[in-house]
Amino acid sequence: MENFITLLLVIIFAPLNMANYKCNKESPPRVPKYHMMEKCHRSKLGIAAKANYSTLTSCQRLGIEKKALALNFSPPNAVKEGDEPLEYTCEVLKCAEADGGLSLVNDTRYDYYSIYARPIPNVNATCVPATGMFYLLTTRHNFSQAVQECANISAVLADITSEQRTDTLAQVLAGASVDAALVGLRRTNESSFQTLNGDALDCTTYRAWAPGHPRRHAAQYDCALITRQRTWRSVACKGKHPVLCELVPGGPYKRGSIFASRRHKSNVFSCSTFFSAHQKFRALAPEKVGHNKNAKLPMAKILQYPELRVNPFRDRICKVFSSSNDGDCTFEDFLDMMSVFSEMAPKAVKAEHAFRIFDFDGDDMIGVSDLREVIERLCGPDLKLSDSEIQQLVQNVLEEADLDDDGALSFAEFEHIIDKSSDFCHSFRIRL
Repeated sequence: MENFITLLLVIIFAPLNMANYKCNKESPPRVPKYHMMEKCHRSKLGIAAKANYSTLTSCQRLGIEKKALALNFSPPNAVKEGDEPLEYTCEVLKCAEADGGLSLVNDTRYDYYSIYARPIPNVNATCVPATGMFYLLTTRHNFSQAVQECANISAVLADITSEQRTDTLAQVLAGASVDAALVGLRRTNESSFQTLNGDALDCTTYRAWAPGHPRRHAAQYDCALITRQRTWRSVACKGKHPVLCELVPGGPYKRGSIFASRRHKSNVFSCSTFFSAHQKFRALAPEKVGHNKNAKLPMAKILQYPELRVNPFRDRICKVFSSSNDGDCTFEDFLDMMSVFSEMAPKAVKAEHAFRIFDFDGDDMIGVSDLREVIERLCGPDLKLSDSEIQQLVQNVLEEADLDDDGALSFAEFEHIIDKSSDFCHSFRIRL
């Protein structure tokens, strides 16, 4: 079954007592601040909620309510005469753009905001919706080293003191085939654990200790791991383990910095690929492109590109890269497509776009209906499978890859599949 999944990818390319515990009850919880990132840009990442608001403050309040990591907001008078009318002026997003802004497109009707303005999350960061951005360091470190390694990337050891955090972060480990990782929970005396901000674990009601944990010898087992089985284990702080870091939201934003890696990529392509891509784009409709840098070609024209014409997911590829979400592409859209499918694009970037291509209904999960569509497209009209045969193949895929048994593949589970596929990067490629 692992080979079948790989085939899918290849074809589409403290204190001593409770009275002294610090629980921070007197200080209000930290409210994230949404920083202006790029004007006239809109992120195409998954939407947590949307509404019609005339003020940014109202949109930000919706973002805070939904624990959104970023948002698109259309300020008053942003929609000009002749523009496509907006259904919603406020879109709050499950995740935030990483370095390169690969899901960020030009759209004069919107401005993009994020709680991660400085530093910009690295493309290797993992987004956990409604929670944050995380880095899993697979190199083993002891507790002191782990604290420093996280600080080096403007992060802290991850907080696991809620059921939602424990469950979702365990999925991050499972997706990376890591059994356990150090987190931000440590004993400060012989009996109590505290988070890194000084809150005692006794101030919360949630626990996920594995059987036999925390171990009795407090002075020896003074740190904690989260496991891929959604449990916690007490370990010695001097021991070395993988590390789970949590990026700290912050700002202000330095304009244009989100596109740093994209600009670097463009510089790499400037001598050959950029010119070649423009030639290919122009050849699809020379009478329309000419010297018009803002020309947009309909999807039917883009699909005349030879390597797209024969791909069973050709329309999905166009729609994923289309800044207007309808498959029509500007040259910038086309160049983004070529860059992601180039040999130089990082594996994490390729994985993100492959996931979006398979996610037909756009719900940020590859569910049963998505998998059925994938299988039917791969089989094509010449190999007609029965409904029961397709259902069996879907079940086989989920048994192999659905690590949390929720009936769908999350991005972390999808990345886990890709890690098993040595041919993925080679196959997820288009030659200019």
